[in-house]
Amino acid sequence: MATMPQSRTSRRDARDPRLIALAEESGYEILGRIGAGGMGIVYRAHDADGNDVAIKLLRHEIADDPRARERLSREVAAQKLVRNDNIVRILDAELDSSDAFVVTEFIPGPTLEDAVRS
Repeated sequence: MATMPQSRTSRRDARDPRLIALAEESGYEILGRIGAGGMGIVYRAHDADGNDVAIKLLRHEIADDPRARERLSREVAAQKLVRNDNIVRILDAELDSSDAFVVTEFIPGPTLEDAVRS
């Protein structure tokens, strides 16, 4: 079951059935919310082996939109084509349902937004 510190995760996120199902079905331990953008919400988690990962879920408002899932699918395909130490690897993905998600390596440090601001 997902464990989520309330200090880092909103109550709405903690009740997101997609996140709970992903944790239960795939063995991810959800640690908390990292951030959100126009398309999705990103969470820090541990995989079944205890490795740090980042999980991106589509926002509720667009999760049922086939165009949003297609865009996410294109992002994943493009990211898989690039092999570079400065780009996170995609470890897992489900792109064909309203429960679409992408799992990548987690890289500790400031967010891109924080880095640009400083």
